[in-house]
Amino acid sequence: MGGEQISTGLDASADTACPDCDGGRVQRVGMFEHTTCGFVDVAAGFDAADRYLSCPKCDETLTTADDGLTCVAFVLHCPECDRRFDDVAIPSLAPQSAEAD
Repeated sequence: MGGEQISTGLDASADTACPDCDGGRVQRVGMFEHTTCGFVDVAAGFDAADRYLSCPKCDETLTTADDGLTCVAFVLHCPECDRRFDDVAIPSLAPQSAEAD
């Protein structure tokens, strides 16, 4: 799982750009909590070895099917600048009204 992201089935809008670098490949990723110790990060934040994960806080060995690993939130992630953020401005899809002469 090193460097990989668990698919959430949710994608950021194709029009979503990173507010820092304007990168257009913003992805919506899950934040996972190790319920035993409370460590929270994206899946890549848990050290991976083969099919197992290791919690960096308490060193417990986990699997992706482990009941002690729970998705608690989603964030947007820009792989170009590695920034994580909660929200971005998405251009309005509403048609612009023409000004009356």
